[in-house]
Amino acid sequence: MNDFQFIFDFFEKYDRNKIENNYLSDIKDCKLITYHEFKYFIGEIREEYNFSELFGKEKDETLKSTFEAINQQVFGNFIYPSIEEKAANLLYKMVKNHHFIDGNKRISAFIFLYFLEKNDFLYYKNRKRIDDKALILLILWIIETSESKDIVIKLIINFLI
Repeated sequence: MNDFQFIFDFFEKYDRNKIENNYLSDIKDCKLITYHEFKYFIGEIREEYNFSELFGKEKDETLKSTFEAINQQVFGNFIYPSIEEKAANLLYKMVKNHHFIDGNKRISAFIFLYFLEKNDFLYYKNRKRIDDKALILLILWIIETSESKDIVIKLIINFLI
């Protein structure tokens, strides 16, 4: 029965709205992603995978504000105080804001994984913190869910810790 303890405990916390985020990272070591860096990598991906010119083409000007929001500080303190929280909010905003004409899900997955990799946080004990199939399901769930942003962010963070 011990094999199920984590699952039982997690769903009990979820049902009682008691999910906690115990961060593993220290934000002062965080390497941020800029809009210009992102645009460079989208161009590289488009070329490498021979995607159409519509891949990564922005629908409007909101993508810049997503990067600004993730990196925002108030009185010298980051609004999102850990790598996990930045990554979770980045994924949520990239998926929900639907910034692109084509490639939203692929780009959301890429930027999330790239951010984790850039911060040496993608792997733990030689395994991805979130495997590819789980990330696919997570992104599809974010698209479809009507859960509050706070719940979604907590769940994403719990995938990472």
